[in-house]
Amino acid sequence: MQLKQKWILLRTQPYRIVDEKTGQVNEGISLNFLPTEDLTPIDEGTARGVKPSKDSIKPEKQSKIQSVPGLYEFTLNMKTNAQGKTELKVIDLDYVNEIKFA
Repeated sequence: MQLKQKWILLRTQPYRIVDEKTGQVNEGISLNFLPTEDLTPIDEGTARGVKPSKDSIKPEKQSKIQSVPGLYEFTLNMKTNAQGKTELKVIDLDYVNEIKFA
C-alpha cells in the first residue's frame, strides 16, 4: 500500500559503501526530514514539537531534489515487518516549493 504525505525535507546526503569482503555496493541518498508540512507545534503530553526523521532513497531520485530545505510530497510504501509492526519506507518524492527559515 502506498501513501502520500507533504513533509519538509531538511537535508540530503548521497552515500556509497562498498563491502570489503564481497565487493557489494550499497548506495543511495540519505534524507533528513520533518514529518509535517507547516511546523504546527505538536503537544502529546510530555512530548512536544516535531521529531526529525531519517530514511533513504535510490540514487536515481537525485534529480527530483530541487531545493533543500523544501516542501516535498513523499510517496511511502507501507508494509508489515516480520515482527508484525507496520513500517513506512520512502520510495519517491516530488518537489512542491521552497521553504525559508527566518
